Amino acid sequence: MSDKGPSGARPPGWLTCLLNSRGRRYIPSLWAIAPLMPTVASAYTIVVYITWRSEFALLVGSGAALGTWLLLALVNLQSATVQLANVRTYGDLRDRLRLLEERIACLADELESTGREKCEGRRRALNEARAHLKIIAGERMMQDSRWVRAHGYNNLWVALHSAEEALVEAEDPKAAASEGLHDEARLFGSDIPHSEKLLARLRNSILTLEPSAEKYFLDRVNPPTPESQPSQEVAQAVVRDTRSAINQFNDSRYDALARTRNTLLDMVPVGGLVAHLVLALAVLELVPRERVEAAVVFYLAAVLAGLLYRWYVEVKTETTVQNFGLVTARLFRVIVFSGIAGVVGVLLYAAVPASLGVNVIPKVSVDSSPAPTPMAGQMAEQPPTAAVTESSSEAQASACPRDSIAPLRCIFDLRENIFGIFIALLFGATPEAILKILRVEADKYIEEVKSTSPGQGKPGA
Repeated sequence: MSDKGPSGARPPGWLTCLLNSRGRRYIPSLWAIAPLMPTVASAYTIVVYITWRSEFALLVGSGAALGTWLLLALVNLQSATVQLANVRTYGDLRDRLRLLEERIACLADELESTGREKCEGRRRALNEARAHLKIIAGERMMQDSRWVRAHGYNNLWVALHSAEEALVEAEDPKAAASEGLHDEARLFGSDIPHSEKLLARLRNSILTLEPSAEKYFLDRVNPPTPESQPSQEVAQAVVRDTRSAINQFNDSRYDALARTRNTLLDMVPVGGLVAHLVLALAVLELVPRERVEAAVVFYLAAVLAGLLYRWYVEVKTETTVQNFGLVTARLFRVIVFSGIAGVVGVLLYAAVPASLGVNVIPKVSVDSSPAPTPMAGQMAEQPPTAAVTESSSEAQASACPRDSIAPLRCIFDLRENIFGIFIALLFGATPEAILKILRVEADKYIEEVKSTSPGQGKPGA
């Protein structure tokens, strides 16, 4: 079927893009870029307003941000694919899939040369692993928001783990014992509930499959008694069940990490929209440029402090566990919420003490020196003294009061409130303390996943 229109001409390039497979990636690409777009709109609006002081700066800045968003999403379509939405996760999955396919191929050749009646259970397990492999292939073909939201990768990991669990029963007893030894190292000292009971049952099963494996255990254990020693088929099933328990524990934690990361990314545009609405009110009121420039300086100072604090925390944190872009989400959060906290902190620093009778904004000194005495010949030409009194009252009105809350014109003025920069720096790190619950929960998930890696469990377990 031709893709030409009724007149024989091909449709425009952008329409062709939307009609083919790349078009299905456009909405996910928009979703991936969305978190910082309200902040970008505010940046455009500020630049236009400082250059051209008009209420139309809001319309121009928002329109420019919208155009940038649509254009970047079109250019960045590949970021919504399974290969590039999360390169590290996909690389790990790809390597594991290659090993899985090689194991399935080897087992298929091995079972073909063995009598069907002797290994019917192993064949069923192998077919189960192949079925999970088909699920993985179908999942990788999907082109929607599951990759930028990271839950698509969790689906792939769950299917891959299920295939690997099935292969434990499809292997011969010695190979299954080797898999059990690997899980014994992962289970030893882990945070998995009832890990000690699981470990004892797994070791009994390993010794049933391979009696000489006891010397490879991580600590000395009593050998199983004949009454408790399972049969070979049951022992292999126990090894598979133990692998399944470890995988379910890790998959649930990875899913929690992905949800935490998505929660952070959903919070970022909300904060950006609130800041953009406040900026819109200032633009519509046509506040002086100096006030907007001071607010921008306070905002940037707070963002700088937040980024430095975030960098300090991340340097001390070991990132060997896949976190689905949680670090990037935290940086986005700093760019928005640290800036907002800095500006709000400057307001609080000026308003709260002043409400208690202490003004932290220094008073502008009014020049009270006596006017020069005119020459005798010019006495008749001098205007009345009312003009001098009027100019003095204007200067007093423009000064920042000491006995009341300082007005915004005094707070957002770098000449009057230069100390506000230091206040913004101090308040820039407060969002990290306020959102500590999310950070602690995410760090707990990471530590629990690390505890199931060989050699990473608690030493005293």
